[in-house]
Formats: sequence, structure tokens, C-alpha cells
Amino acid sequence: MEAKVHQTWQELVNIPTEGIKSYHDFHAFDVGDIINHNDYGLGHIQASFGNQIEVLFEDKMRTLTHLLLL
Repeated sequence: MEAKVHQTWQELVNIPTEGIKSYHDFHAFDVGDIINHNDYGLGHIQASFGNQIEVLFEDKMRTLTHLLLL
């Protein structure tokens, strides 16, 4: 299985807008998804563990919650 490569913020800002998902904590997300958060702006999901995701935003990495699908 091939490991996902973490993207830098500079790489993230060049992603087409049609793949961007709105962030809501009641939605499920996958590593690699691009989200738009109302407060933090665009972010790239770097990791997922349980109901938490690590998201790279322009200013820093943040841990957010999301829906855990079983």
C-alpha cells in the first residue's frame, strides 16, 4: 500500500476549487480531502484517527472532529 505524502501549504493553494468540501463536524472526511472551514479557511486533511482529523491550514496544523463512520 502506498503512503500518502503530506502536502505543503504552497502545494495546497494550487488545488482546483471543485474538489473542496465544506467543513462540518457532522460530516466524515478522508485523508487527502481539501476542506473549507468557516473560521480557518482552506485546509488539507493530513491524518485521521478515530473521530479526529489533523488539518493543515495556512497558519498552522489543527485537530478537528468529524463523523466517524463504522
